[in-house]
Amino acid sequence: MEWVSRYLDQVGQYLPEDKRVEVTTELREAIEGELEGLAESRPGPVTEADEKAVLERFGHPLKVARDYHPLRYLIGPTLYPSWWQTVKQVAVLVLAIQVVAGLVVGLSTGWRIGAFDLLGLFINGQFWAFAVVTGVYIAIEFSGERPNHLDQWRAERLPAASVAPIRRGDVLTNLFSEGVFLLWWNDVLVLSRWLPDSIPAFPLQAGPAWDGWFWPLNIVFGLAFALHLWVLMRGVWQRPTLWAEIATGLGVIVAAIAICIAGDLVVVRELPADSALQVLGRAELFIERTLKIALLVVAGFTAWDVWKAWRLLLPPTPGLRT
Repeated sequence: MEWVSRYLDQVGQYLPEDKRVEVTTELREAIEGELEGLAESRPGPVTEADEKAVLERFGHPLKVARDYHPLRYLIGPTLYPSWWQTVKQVAVLVLAIQVVAGLVVGLSTGWRIGAFDLLGLFINGQFWAFAVVTGVYIAIEFSGERPNHLDQWRAERLPAASVAPIRRGDVLTNLFSEGVFLLWWNDVLVLSRWLPDSIPAFPLQAGPAWDGWFWPLNIVFGLAFALHLWVLMRGVWQRPTLWAEIATGLGVIVAAIAICIAGDLVVVRELPADSALQVLGRAELFIERTLKIALLVVAGFTAWDVWKAWRLLLPPTPGLRT
């Protein structure tokens, strides 16, 4: 039975050493039993073709050997839910730490960063957060230890009643947008770094409509950023957080509309040559209108978030789905 021996040798290569003899012996008996049954069912000796047909029914040697290996995972089903929850929470925390650290370092030392560099910094932080959390859980999985903190849970630790689970993508988008705005508003994120050095600075600057809004916008967006960080960590909307969402949202809407109607959003920084006045005037008008449209779009999206928060606060109507 040359083909049976070849087959068993191949299977043995894929088996743990401590199980190799036992498994191949058991497998040989099973294959020989199949061949003996085949020989008894018809006249004549067993041929090579018969051996090959029986081996093919048993399957690829690697597939056969796989069934004798212990079931192993990088992160198994017992740890997977905890790992995934930890990955999401650590990713949010890392993003928040990067924004806060960027503001602190930028305002205290004058450090500045361009948009692409900031994006790279965010991606790098998320990569290392994922890698570290996953590495820790893989180590726990292969150590055989199991965290027992879930076994120590008590009912009195349940948080106050929630109104609705969050839509994580929506809240995370808000958190990211608010973080980027805070970095830009405080001159840590420098968008002009997109432009090559060969392009001269455009002779327009922020107009008087922005005067007096530095701290109000920092406060409103800072509170919104902290709120959405808290909600992402909790995973649910509760009545206090919904009221906070409405309050910060109304603050953003009022600020956007007030800035739009306050006056010029951009003005000429220096008087150019007469030949450039017409072009500059058109550019100033275009940027002015674009900024106002952008502010109104922000106000519109924020109003939609406020409306959704308000609907969650309303008592459900009998017979209708909320």
